[in-house]
Amino acid sequence: MPHAIVIPPTSSIPTFSGKHSERPKQFLVRIQEYAETVHGWDRSTLLTGISQFLRDTALDWYCQLKVSGRQPQTWAEFVESFLSQFNSPIRSARQEQEWYECKQKEDETINEFVIRLRALWTEQKPKETEVDLVKHLFCKMRNDLLSMIGVPRGATLDEIIMEAQKVEEVLYRRKKEERRLKYLNQTSFQNDTSNVGKPQDKVMNEYAKPLLNMNAEYSLNNRTVPVQRTIFNKKNHDRSFPTTNYYKQTTAEIGNNQQLESMKCYTCGMWGHVAINCPTGSTKNYRRGEGNSYSKNDRRAVDRRDTGARY
Repeated sequence: MPHAIVIPPTSSIPTFSGKHSERPKQFLVRIQEYAETVHGWDRSTLLTGISQFLRDTALDWYCQLKVSGRQPQTWAEFVESFLSQFNSPIRSARQEQEWYECKQKEDETINEFVIRLRALWTEQKPKETEVDLVKHLFCKMRNDLLSMIGVPRGATLDEIIMEAQKVEEVLYRRKKEERRLKYLNQTSFQNDTSNVGKPQDKVMNEYAKPLLNMNAEYSLNNRTVPVQRTIFNKKNHDRSFPTTNYYKQTTAEIGNNQQLESMKCYTCGMWGHVAINCPTGSTKNYRRGEGNSYSKNDRRAVDRRDTGARY
């Protein structure tokens, strides 16, 4: 049962026009692979149908060979005539310059570079071996790869490619992280720039909102502390000394809370009010005690002074 072969579109067929920018050796390699894979042709069949892959100047050259009776009889003869015709000194000089300038590009992977390098190497150094290609690869690969790659002396081309792929993965992750940090820095800078000239109370980004809300609550608590403390003292006295005529807060008294906090009642010993406003109702007893006078040398006067002293 014959194998089914998929015919590729016309645009993928290798052709040669004879331009200085084209590579004749590369064309010969491609056309042999194409004829064998797609059509199953051998070399003699390929020689018969080679004109289908020639264009412009190259096709004119081949037709002139047939007209003049100098048409090659074997594939080897065709290759020799083809290379002698299209490997002109100008093309050779350009390809040589391209070989010396061949360096791995910044965005070029090691696999892509080896393919490009090998194509030039095949044309410029046809007598060299893979060992020589490895030396050229080390000289022409990127410095960041070369400085991080670690292979033993005498490593093969495949071993070098595998090691270089690992280094490329490390470098890719590093650059990805650098791009992420750069994006975050740019975003932060844009936010800072957009907030320039705005009132402070309008700068409400996701970091400042919780802090501003906390500050607002703290400020509100500071303003209400004296009122809350007075209410708490009132409730304390209500529980300890229940009276119907207990002290009632007014707006004026709330404004004097700070002054009241510094006062101490000498009747009950508690802070926040004076004896005249003491809720215990012992003001008269206090006044009556204060009204008793003794001689300065009287024993009771001395005891009185000692007992009433504040420490």
